Amino acid sequence: MSEKKLPDINYLKERLKTAMDSLAGISSETAAALRERNTREWICTMMAISGCELGRDRIRAMVDGEMVPEATLEEFRLLESFRELRRELGWACDMHTETDSTLLEKFHMIISGSGLPCEYRKTAPRIREMDYTPPSGADVPEIMADFARELSRLAVPDDPLYTGVLINDMVMAVMPYEEYSQPLAFAAMSSYFLNAGYPLPVPDISRYDHLRLAAEYVHRGTSRGLLSMVLISFIQECRLPEGDI
Repeated sequence: MSEKKLPDINYLKERLKTAMDSLAGISSETAAALRERNTREWICTMMAISGCELGRDRIRAMVDGEMVPEATLEEFRLLESFRELRRELGWACDMHTETDSTLLEKFHMIISGSGLPCEYRKTAPRIREMDYTPPSGADVPEIMADFARELSRLAVPDDPLYTGVLINDMVMAVMPYEEYSQPLAFAAMSSYFLNAGYPLPVPDISRYDHLRLAAEYVHRGTSRGLLSMVLISFIQECRLPEGDI
């Protein structure tokens, strides 16, 4: 999506407010159905940005417990990791947990399936899709230790939508781990949005799309592309399930 074609951010924010206001007073059963659908689509997005090449319909089939013989063992493992991570997001939201290096480390443990904290990366490989080389591996521990303070410095207190996307971009700019930094960045953003009262973000993007969207931040310091796609996904997630309209 080119910058010229991006929808107006303020317009999308107004549409989102209207969409969320329209859900006031829905039944607990409808609210549960919306959460279930949102979780399903979020897992699809997490799988896609992790490099899963299955189509979204096939990922949905996996989420629904259907047999998908073309899926790899790693894709099945990631699916279960993201189910566990979704539960962890709920607990973090209930506890109003701060987005800091401790929370990010816990999320990465779940995504990687390591069961133990992983070391930060030692190298600084060039990321071709972003035309970008992240900070030196030697600098990563200090950067991550200071993550919460830097987020507080850059965040816009009265604009949680901007701040949520900023979290994703900050992690993407560091790429702290050898593996799974992309789903970690998206999970950290998701946790913040959930805590702020929004749905989980579910843009239909691939690993490549996610990298290209993060390139906007590392090169220009802006995040209009990702913010637009997140806002559109939020608006779509406010649609009532079929039969409740």
